Amino acid sequence: MRITDVTVELVDLPAQLSFRRRAGLPGSEPAAVGGVLRVHTDEGLVGEAHARRGLIIADLVQAPTAPGLGFGRPGW
Repeated sequence: MRITDVTVELVDLPAQLSFRRRAGLPGSEPAAVGGVLRVHTDEGLVGEAHARRGLIIADLVQAPTAPGLGFGRPGW
């Protein structure tokens, strides 16, 4: 089995219900752009990982060093 592709799908995550734990500590998360990282294989299997920081994941997969790591390269 070989990795044939790595993709990232960006998804909008709504803000959570607002609350505070106590003074000085943040409570709920604001709205964010999440991501779904998918790893595709030559046998048709697809693995998924969900992340709240989707833009960071997308930058890592699309970075200039990513081809050197085998991302998106058939037969990796």
